[in-house]
Amino acid sequence: MLAQFLDCVLPAPGGWYAAQLVSLDKKQRYKARSFKTIPELMNFMLEAGPHLHVLFCLATMKEQKTRKAHDVLAIRSFRVDIDLPYAEAVTRLYDGLDKLDFFEPTALVSSGGGLHAYWTLHCDLPYSSWLMLATGLNKRLLDAGVPMDPKVTKDAVRPPRAPGTWNHNYDPPRQVRLLEFSGNRYDPIEFAESIPQVPIELRIPKGRPSNDKNEDARIKQDIISDPVAILNHCAQLRYFAETGCSNEGDEPVWKACAGALKFCVNGEIIFHNWSRKDDRYNFDEAQAKLDDRRETSGGSLCSQFHGASLAAKARCEACPHWTKIKSPIVLGYPCPPIEKPAELPPRVEPPEAPSGAGDVPPERPVPLPTPNDFARDNSGSLLVKVGSGDKQTLSMVCHDPIYFIGRSVNPNGSYHDQLLHCPANAPEKQIDIPARLVASPTDLAKDLQEHGVALRNVPKFALWMVCSEEIYSASKKPPSMSFEQFGWNSKGFLWGDRLLTSAGTERPRIPPALGQRVKHFQPQGSLESWKGASQALLSENFPLQRLALLGSFAAPLMPIMSPDEGGAVLHFVSADSGTGKSTGLKVAASVWGNALGLQCTLADTKASTGIQWGMLGNLPPLFDELVMRKADEAENLLRLFTTGVDKARAARDGEGLRKASSWNTLMISAGNASLVHTVTAASRSSAMAERVLEFEVEMPPVSSMDLLRGQRMRNQVQANCGHAGLLYLQALVAQRAGLRESMETLEAVLREMYPQWGSNRRYWLRALSAMLLGGNLANSLGLIDFDPMGVVEHAANLLDTRHVAEGRKPDAEELLATYLDAHLVQTLVVEQFGGSIRVVEAPHGDLLIRKDLTGTCQISKVHFRNWLSSRDQNPDKVVQALRDRGSMASHDRRAYLGAGTQFTGGQVHVLELTLSASRTPASS
Repeated sequence: MLAQFLDCVLPAPGGWYAAQLVSLDKKQRYKARSFKTIPELMNFMLEAGPHLHVLFCLATMKEQKTRKAHDVLAIRSFRVDIDLPYAEAVTRLYDGLDKLDFFEPTALVSSGGGLHAYWTLHCDLPYSSWLMLATGLNKRLLDAGVPMDPKVTKDAVRPPRAPGTWNHNYDPPRQVRLLEFSGNRYDPIEFAESIPQVPIELRIPKGRPSNDKNEDARIKQDIISDPVAILNHCAQLRYFAETGCSNEGDEPVWKACAGALKFCVNGEIIFHNWSRKDDRYNFDEAQAKLDDRRETSGGSLCSQFHGASLAAKARCEACPHWTKIKSPIVLGYPCPPIEKPAELPPRVEPPEAPSGAGDVPPERPVPLPTPNDFARDNSGSLLVKVGSGDKQTLSMVCHDPIYFIGRSVNPNGSYHDQLLHCPANAPEKQIDIPARLVASPTDLAKDLQEHGVALRNVPKFALWMVCSEEIYSASKKPPSMSFEQFGWNSKGFLWGDRLLTSAGTERPRIPPALGQRVKHFQPQGSLESWKGASQALLSENFPLQRLALLGSFAAPLMPIMSPDEGGAVLHFVSADSGTGKSTGLKVAASVWGNALGLQCTLADTKASTGIQWGMLGNLPPLFDELVMRKADEAENLLRLFTTGVDKARAARDGEGLRKASSWNTLMISAGNASLVHTVTAASRSSAMAERVLEFEVEMPPVSSMDLLRGQRMRNQVQANCGHAGLLYLQALVAQRAGLRESMETLEAVLREMYPQWGSNRRYWLRALSAMLLGGNLANSLGLIDFDPMGVVEHAANLLDTRHVAEGRKPDAEELLATYLDAHLVQTLVVEQFGGSIRVVEAPHGDLLIRKDLTGTCQISKVHFRNWLSSRDQNPDKVVQALRDRGSMASHDRRAYLGAGTQFTGGQVHVLELTLSASRTPASS
């Protein structure tokens, strides 16, 4: 965790990383220690004795063993210090951010006595530029009412505490904890545009004269300057940014701005964006001007701006730096030259995380060889060979290093070319380009420009892509393996497009039908962000939501004990919103990937649902509102799922049968009504209900989680999905040989705890054993932070209560509750609104029940009595019992169930009930 945090918030290697040690009584402050790499810094902090405060610096320094502002080499992060208790600090911070619609923090750290919020840019800044942004950030957050210490934000060398160390200002000492870590990094230009431009004094480091005689030579070199600092101090650049040099006679100023921006971070992109404010803007002409300035001259001098026009002359002479510097480019110094490697730049791997934590590093794509007609210079830029023989020269195609790494196939059969963009001043990123754009160079250039890639020669770039496609097709060897469903097979476990085996990860051939779901099962974001959000959502106030997470881990273990059975259903029921049913399902889905890959809906037919279950194999299907189907449909679906085999279907050619789909897993569902009541009512037997582990979810304490905070955590869980499942499956595959024995041991323990459960409860035992085994493994991997045994034992006790209740004869009100739950889909819910009636929920199929939100209910008398008779109940005794309890206002009345709505029908005999007096279920 500390490794990922430091790798994100600290600048790139090149200077000295600083750490500071302070004694407990703060009487002795040791000299700053300096390190060349982040791993060295991290090891020093972790190995420091428990008798010291351990601090580090957010900036890299030019010299060893120093920590002064004028010695700062580079810095990329901003820190806000809120000296309040954690809960109050987070609330006040997010209240201010919501008012401003500002960027989410990259990380939140509890220092033991307050809160530190970090924002990180995706490139390093010199101190002067950073100070300007920090001053603006200070002003904006203070204006929004954030109770922060304004001195801390503007102090680049003030050392914060690192996560994992201890704050000894308290007795007992408090650990510094990383509360949230999204890993987000922001563009400095966008960040600057979101805060007020606060003027600051330009600070020139000591020992470097402002009119350095070597400045002219430096300006002509490929030295990257900081455009934010230049914009803050140069009126010419501010004029260009505001007007685009669109006024008459501004062309000389526009050309001079091109000569300045071409040596800036993201200079080409900024130049095109500002130039668009002129109606005469043309991309090719503007790019040609930039190319000409780069190849024929150095950076623009102040004298060029001064002589451009009378207005430009006045702006220069009013500048406080006039005659003190020779070019506005130096206003962006000091910034070290960015060296670009000749070939694919080596990725700086983060140091190993402490045991039990850390993300699974993504596999880095391997670029294809450069085609014969193209070449690369020492910086990695793409060049094309022009001419032949002795007259052959190289012409620039794309200045930024960009590589062809592969192709992907979309569900509709179209292709995307995958490129790896490696700009020198920003993290590398993958770009997917529709292959059809290769035939349209203009559209290709526009698409790449949106990704931050500016081309010099668009037709030649399109030719390079065509040649690279041919190399890719020739080198691609189709794998010999092919699988038709996710889950266990003879070699390992198929998850997405990864076949996880004991020997490693393989990439098998995926059939088109299965390939449509592959995109949903890919790691996104980071594991630490998922863990932080899931642990915040599933606190101790949410034991049943924790059970949903354990159910997700249990799904791949279901076939271990009983390979021939389909599986069980974990169902959560509550008529109230805000109880956490949907949250539990979202967290459970995020283990494996995007919820869309696991989701089944009411719109799916029975045939398509069986096909989806067959594709998922041993992954957990999610079904929200399963009970909204008719009782017999819900019972048929449950029977199909727990059987584990789809019905045989004819082959497409009409000859023979296709292989039937099969599955063995744990379904996780939620609804407003009892699935047990529904299937019992439909099947007249409890056999199907015994395959359902059903739990009623109660409303958690209101203060347990702020609604806004909860929504943020749910979004964070979904944005960082997949990592937990990948890490869990890798461990599962490695322990595959001993899983059955472990399952049998745990099941024996549960049987001893609940000897009253007979063979008809085998689905409960198998599911709970799988949850316990999966939870123990997830806990050992650091994926969950609670004891699985406590959650499983709580669930088993609830099931045992149901087991005892099912052993006695149901009373009249329980029969009524079962009937209402079983026919929820055939219920009309209305509300009296003024003098009219408003439909709240519409029925599907035959109208049998009418509910009014005032608490009255009418049900079809004939249908209810027939339903009671089919269950060996005496209808007269049940109706009389309801009258005696005061639950029935009328036992024989003629009425229109659809009166006042579009659901018309004839008069029927109804029973009129008063639900407020009835002990009906939550769905009533």
